[in-house]
Amino acid sequence: MVDTHPQGAPVANPNLASRSPPPPCPDKDPPDAPDATPGRRRRLLRHACCGRFCPELRLPDAILPKYADFVYQVLLHAVKFCAHTHWLDRADQACLFCPELETYRHFLVDCDFIHDVWATLESVTAPLGVALPTTLVGILFSTPKTAHNSHQAAFGYLWPVLRACVWFNVWRVQNDRVFRSDLPLPSPWTIAIKAARVTQLHLHHSFVQDPEQPGLLQLLRLLAQHEWPRQHLVRRISLTPPPA
Repeated sequence: MVDTHPQGAPVANPNLASRSPPPPCPDKDPPDAPDATPGRRRRLLRHACCGRFCPELRLPDAILPKYADFVYQVLLHAVKFCAHTHWLDRADQACLFCPELETYRHFLVDCDFIHDVWATLESVTAPLGVALPTTLVGILFSTPKTAHNSHQAAFGYLWPVLRACVWFNVWRVQNDRVFRSDLPLPSPWTIAIKAARVTQLHLHHSFVQDPEQPGLLQLLRLLAQHEWPRQHLVRRISLTPPPA
């Protein structure tokens, strides 16, 4: 942004020029001590991420609100289940999928259940040469690198949508474990399919709004060469370019 000199010559805005660029996002998560109060946990994450790094969070404009809202709740440590764990007896603070103590990092990154969901989705990430981040901060603020630079921009759209759909659907299953314990526990494979199909819905809407996305079409054509993403991610998307 520039100001205009009275004679018409543009000059740099001194207020903007004096600002230093934001530092890079941290490569490790803030401490998530099991005995920390909910307030301290929120302060730790805000100190490490929100104030200085929130602009680095990328969400496509077309993402459905409930999925975008959930990612912002994760960013602010505002997901309801963690707000209440501090008040439970330690025996009741266990993860609902395994015996480990429940924390944000465990629920969203380290739990075997979500590991198995992402393992199923390797059918989507492996053809692109993508290695998933291993920290909560990395998953929130970075886009994994693709093997070929030609796919990176398109994956920059696909990744935040897929991440939000995985997290939201795992959270729904966790809620069912609490409030609908009569329901059978769906397998990670089932959750991965749900996440992929909601991602497919987002992709379809994106092409309806803007059919001219050659980079994204190229990426989806690559994925369509593999059975799992062809069946669950790109099945209902036309991979032919729009007529001239």
